[in-house]
Amino acid sequence: MGGTVKYRIGKTFRFEAGHFLPNVPEGHKCRRQHGHNYQVTVHLEAKHLADAGWVFDYGDLQPFKEALEGYDHENLNDFIQNPTAEILAANFFLLAEATLSLPHTVTVHSVTVRETDNTYATVSL
Repeated sequence: MGGTVKYRIGKTFRFEAGHFLPNVPEGHKCRRQHGHNYQVTVHLEAKHLADAGWVFDYGDLQPFKEALEGYDHENLNDFIQNPTAEILAANFFLLAEATLSLPHTVTVHSVTVRETDNTYATVSL
């Protein structure tokens, strides 16, 4: 294998919430209040596996899951002024970094926010 090997894992969490996008033109359907069944996937990356043979214990992602639960069945505009999928992904990336106790060898690589099965936004390093 050429180059440096990197290991990446991901876990998806779900919550339901409503929002509207105040910065889109009048008459745009997303300007009206509506809701999504959000899927948020956090990807962690490491150059080396831990002694257990993994990047990170999936069970140790619980603090991130609990933080996301605070958005469940809420109006996202109460938390974020313009909650597009892109802006949510950026906010949840920072949330993952803040809530997870990662060893120095593991980083948050990316966060993906899915509003539907067909639409998503990803923020990465």
